[in-house]
Amino acid sequence: MKRLIIGICAVLLATGVYGRAMAGITPGAAPADEYFGRRHESILEIRNRLDRLEARPDVDQRMLGEMDSIAGCLLDWQQQYPADPWVPHAFVRLLVQYHRIQADNDPRAMRLRRVMETAYGGSNETRRMEELLAGQNDAHVDTGDWQHFDASRDGDGGGG
Repeated sequence: MKRLIIGICAVLLATGVYGRAMAGITPGAAPADEYFGRRHESILEIRNRLDRLEARPDVDQRMLGEMDSIAGCLLDWQQQYPADPWVPHAFVRLLVQYHRIQADNDPRAMRLRRVMETAYGGSNETRRMEELLAGQNDAHVDTGDWQHFDASRDGDGGGG
């Protein structure tokens, strides 16, 4: 019996079933207890930091360090989980904040844009980023998508 259980576990690990289950509902998604960047932040903390930036009416150049810190976390997240569908959404949310303070040419902002164009060239988020930089939209990203993000992480399939 012990050998049977060990065999089943080995098969599950070899086929990646266990890894996909641990990553949550969305294939390729980072687990909620994974930490990124120098500050070792979870995806939920990254999201909360983006929420706080978006809620501030007075974002200016003094927030550049905060934005660069978030960018470092996002780049680490993307490097470890390039197929995570929430990465491009988080990228564009932060790029909107760089745009708000007219820091589109900040080295981290430029790196985020390059990654977006290379890794997510056909995504809606990349299209939004390009429109933003061309001055074709109002520098707003629908944060309602994060309700789906939270629901998918909770395992209810995103009905939220």
